[in-house]
Amino acid sequence: MIVSGDVATILARDLDSLCKDIYKKGAIPEGEVLTERIVILPKGLKEGTYWSKGFVEVNFCIPNAGGMANTIRLTEVERILKPLENVSLFDNTRYRYSVESTSQEEDTPLACWYVNARILFEVLN
Repeated sequence: MIVSGDVATILARDLDSLCKDIYKKGAIPEGEVLTERIVILPKGLKEGTYWSKGFVEVNFCIPNAGGMANTIRLTEVERILKPLENVSLFDNTRYRYSVESTSQEEDTPLACWYVNARILFEVLN
């Protein structure tokens, strides 16, 4: 059985090569973003006949460069995240995920922009 905490762990493992600073819901540092980081926010899984499904918000935060968005890096990261998908096993349970959509967003209090990837995560019942 895969639960929302496992979903965050799976995605953190799969995204580790993109960024070393990865945070899960409930353990996100406060204050301005000074270095690139990934924040993983699983929403939970809803039971279905064959697949349990849920969405995960993955935010790749990029600090502002001289008070402005680093649009080159934002676009580069978005191109990396857009085709992200995987089918595998975790704890003897089959899962799959793929990126449903991406967007570039600003977070003024954190002094950063981020690429938001909305990921559909499915677990075989």
